[in-house]
Amino acid sequence: MFLKIVRFPSFHTWLFIPIILSLTACELTIIFRPASEDEQTGYVEVFTGTLTPSLTPSSTGTEIPILPLPGTPAPSLTLSPTGFSTQTLPTATPSPTTNPSSTPTPAEVYAIVSGHDGILLGAVHRGQWLDNDAASVRLQGGAHYEIYENSFFWGKSTGSQPFQITSGACSGEWAINLTPAPPTIGNFLALGGNWPFFPRIPQELTAKIEVYQQVISDLLLEQGIENPIVQLTQLLRIDLEGDGADEVIISATFLEGNTPQAGNYSLVVARKAISTGVQNILLKGEFYPFAQPDHIPHRFIVSNFADLNGDGKLELIVDGIQSNTGQTWVFESEPTAITEVLHLPCRTFP
Repeated sequence: MFLKIVRFPSFHTWLFIPIILSLTACELTIIFRPASEDEQTGYVEVFTGTLTPSLTPSSTGTEIPILPLPGTPAPSLTLSPTGFSTQTLPTATPSPTTNPSSTPTPAEVYAIVSGHDGILLGAVHRGQWLDNDAASVRLQGGAHYEIYENSFFWGKSTGSQPFQITSGACSGEWAINLTPAPPTIGNFLALGGNWPFFPRIPQELTAKIEVYQQVISDLLLEQGIENPIVQLTQLLRIDLEGDGADEVIISATFLEGNTPQAGNYSLVVARKAISTGVQNILLKGEFYPFAQPDHIPHRFIVSNFADLNGDGKLELIVDGIQSNTGQTWVFESEPTAITEVLHLPCRTFP
């Protein structure tokens, strides 16, 4: 026996046609109708003909697997000397939409939301990062969020359907209303997952450690800033990957007035041990060897460390603040690198 599979794309229908060799009269057609584009749920219809095989099945029948659902026993069709019996896959009703790929269930899409203003930083869907726009079409209203101020649990909220901001500095970005809403002042983060978001907490180090001051001084010299004034604003030690090796995250800023003066800068550096030694990775930075009176600088800080995708590793959230607006980046750590995975080009800050 062998199984022939035919798909009719316009109807999202798969036909499974077993063709049994050495039979005098047997025909069996199984139609699987998926409930979504990923075709992991649906139901089965079985149409049978006359079974008169020259090879008589055993009294217990012969099982043919029919597309098991993830995490569930394989449904089957049983052939017996008297006919057919079926197991039916769970039925789900397709959502009416012209874009089936944009409607996964809420449990599969985990949003990351700025708590104080509700702007959608992005989301995770089956291990893939989604930016603000991509996340907005995949999220549904009624999702539940846990709210944290830094790593401290504030409470739970329910999110609305994403909506697009139509006025203000961040017009065009997508946002979510949270009920109840966290305070408008504070570093709040609303997370839609269901795993430990803060398995490890950073340790704050004194900014006077000479080796880290030298790291920033050398970097500023490389960027053309002569006689740099080193001002460390954050010095944090944390094991990002959970591998027992700590990383050190350094933020440094020296800005004078509302526009950059010669020698000004702001940056975030990750100091990471790799097999060949210690690597200094510049995550974000702006450097001003000369004054730029027509420019508004960013002040870069690390606003949080959290496991945003449930893999046990901590992502870094870096904010670049210009007055009360700015940008946000999310970085994830790998054994030999730290890479950007999300970027929100506009958000507000309290």
